[in-house]
Amino acid sequence: MKHHPRCHGIIDSSKKIPLRIALLALLALGATIGGALPARFAAASPAPFSNLTDEKELRSYDLGLDPNLSSVERKSLAEDFNVLSQMDLRPDPSEPFRYIFGGEGTAQIKKYLKRRVHFLLSVKNDPALAKQLADEGAGTAPTHGMTMAANIGPLMWYQVLASGQSQSYSLGGKTLEINSTRIGVIQLGPGYTKVAYAPFPPETIAVNRMGILIHEARHSDCTGGFTAQDLADMSGGRRPQNPACGHAHTKCPPGHIYAGLPACDNHPWGAYAIEAAFHFAVAKNCANCTQLQKQSAHAFYLDAKSRVPQFNDMMNGKMGPPNMSSSGQITFFPPEFDQLTEIFQQ
Repeated sequence: MKHHPRCHGIIDSSKKIPLRIALLALLALGATIGGALPARFAAASPAPFSNLTDEKELRSYDLGLDPNLSSVERKSLAEDFNVLSQMDLRPDPSEPFRYIFGGEGTAQIKKYLKRRVHFLLSVKNDPALAKQLADEGAGTAPTHGMTMAANIGPLMWYQVLASGQSQSYSLGGKTLEINSTRIGVIQLGPGYTKVAYAPFPPETIAVNRMGILIHEARHSDCTGGFTAQDLADMSGGRRPQNPACGHAHTKCPPGHIYAGLPACDNHPWGAYAIEAAFHFAVAKNCANCTQLQKQSAHAFYLDAKSRVPQFNDMMNGKMGPPNMSSSGQITFFPPEFDQLTEIFQQ
């Protein structure tokens, strides 16, 4: 896999993480959607949101924006963040929303995003990656998938751990040290601005895309920490013992609409559960959303819910409240760690 431009000191020809690790991480940390969502909706009512192309709200997040972002990508992002800022969400206190986002309303979602999303890359940033993301499901599953976005921050952190050297990442005038999975580097996928949303009316699309960004933000959490053994497993192309560090996806089981694609979660409160909680709040509790927007959010809620086998147990409190913490530390270094580091750098 090609290096990521402007990723200073992270990947070069002598310190490239094995391809099997990169593919495992990228495919596991992306959000994928197919073409099986409802295509019919009730009659539209006037959208309540305004000034959607103004970038003031987007800039308020202090993001490092890729100079390669196309005008369509940039316009889409401006719309998404404006819609979120203008949305009047009033979730029921009994719902998991307040545990996930730390309170009620969209101001809490903004805080959630600002902790976890720091850089936004264009799909054009790495043509090889864009093609990989676009083709990942082609011909391998009954329903072809298209990646909307991928959080590559965890992969970058794994590489820094393997190198044993302090590294930083710079993009769009912003520089951060890569000291945890919360470096928050989101690569937009080929589906973010177009094909996968084709069945939905225009007024619903920004709400749906915001669910994708909320989903990707969850991948920035290393809940429960990371061990040296997890690094060793990653180097061997195996899944780490703690899937909640980066909240990696698993392949959907046979019979699922996305069977064979890394588009499901087998651990509680992963990215799809967090995305579902957002869409549920919009569908049920958005005071100024149109019926179309609520119906669309409900469709995306059902889609995200279907990817989490233990979803009902989570909602019923059987699996405890969501743990939204993140650790930037390796919890155990075995004596042979120096040898492992040499392996990872090969």
